[in-house]
Amino acid sequence: MQILCVLLVGILSLSGLINADLGPPYLYVTMHGGEDKGAVNQVYIYSRAGHALGEALEEKTDLNELRGMVLWGDSMLLANANRKNSFVAQFQGACLEAEKMKQMRVIVPKDTPGIDHPYGVTTDNSRFLYVSTQGTNAVYRFYLTTGESGPIAPALAAQGAKQDDFPGLFAQFDPESDGTRGITWHPGRKLLFVANKDIGVVALNEDGYVKGILDAEEPIAVSYCRARDSIFVSSKGDDSVSEWNPHSLKRIKKWTSHLLAHPAGLACFEGSVFVVSQDEGTILEIDLEGGKVRVLVEDLPDKGEQIILSHAQSC
Repeated sequence: MQILCVLLVGILSLSGLINADLGPPYLYVTMHGGEDKGAVNQVYIYSRAGHALGEALEEKTDLNELRGMVLWGDSMLLANANRKNSFVAQFQGACLEAEKMKQMRVIVPKDTPGIDHPYGVTTDNSRFLYVSTQGTNAVYRFYLTTGESGPIAPALAAQGAKQDDFPGLFAQFDPESDGTRGITWHPGRKLLFVANKDIGVVALNEDGYVKGILDAEEPIAVSYCRARDSIFVSSKGDDSVSEWNPHSLKRIKKWTSHLLAHPAGLACFEGSVFVVSQDEGTILEIDLEGGKVRVLVEDLPDKGEQIILSHAQSC
């Protein structure tokens, strides 16, 4: 009987350990970084149980102020937001076989017209890379395979904008402001959702025409949740996270908590949303059904910025 009890306790302990580790997908989190001493210019990996799993990238001295990320096959496309050194890099090794990802190329080089403090990156999964840029309050697009500027949006061309003057320009907001933040792509509706602190979350079709605006207060990050076919938004204005229907463009639900302090990057998986609480230096997990908000990761090594999920399995 004692032996059986010991075996049961051992099995339960091992089961608990396995459940605590959870396995992929993991959370990739960019840190604010910069040039100051102690700034962390790296992507960190965490399990969905909140365990730190190390750094995702090989050390690169030219990385500073990392922001948005997106996976594209075995690659991670990553925005470097330093205003003196703004670019988007492509790292290889996102399929979980490698210990750390290695930089392949700079897909959007420094001094590319219009790219000043890039914030969000996303793809349409096949043709274009979209880059939101805070410094010029705009969105540009590039061919994924070559990195060359894509065509100017027909909506802007109809207003007289020319490709030679604004190569790759997809959306232009008030040039006197810097409200543009995160972006995400909805593959079914073929809409680009752009968070703009001055306006809300703007939904644009493939031609750059506005199809609607999500009435979120000072939105920071937007993320498409495939499992729920919805859009999640973090809002600085009321320290909230909200879920939106991408078809009706209506809000489904909103979560607030004293733990949410300047919510930034966010990503969903199954019944949870993971969100950076920037002013608290934490990552939170929101139970989408029960509504409970809990601290998943405390004491990030630097101010957290954006979150994406890793691949769920080797690819």
